[in-house]
Amino acid sequence: MSFFVSKSLEGQVDENCLMPDQKSSDKKEFVLFLKQLECKIINLKFENNPDINRVSIKCEANIHIVDNIFSKNLQGFIMLKENKILVYDFEIDEILKKDSDSYNITISARYEVNNVQNR
Repeated sequence: MSFFVSKSLEGQVDENCLMPDQKSSDKKEFVLFLKQLECKIINLKFENNPDINRVSIKCEANIHIVDNIFSKNLQGFIMLKENKILVYDFEIDEILKKDSDSYNITISARYEVNNVQNR
């Protein structure tokens, strides 16, 4: 992955923490997309509640993703083979720092399932 770093940041950027560009030709599944950012999902747990659809998402993230989760009205989606799951109304349950700019985060969100044809 190529990228440009200013002289003042040279040697301080960990390339392993960079997320792949959403425009890649790979058909990705089990990835959480938030704005222009994406996270690799480690675990999804759907709550069994007939009144409200909630999901717990554990994923790998960098600091930009963690920062964006605090944005109001943030929405994202999870791509599955035949469905696109809209996620919103986020709550951060846990943030675990792995190394430098890499985190494992667990968030809860409301969700709605849409057919992929509705992209």
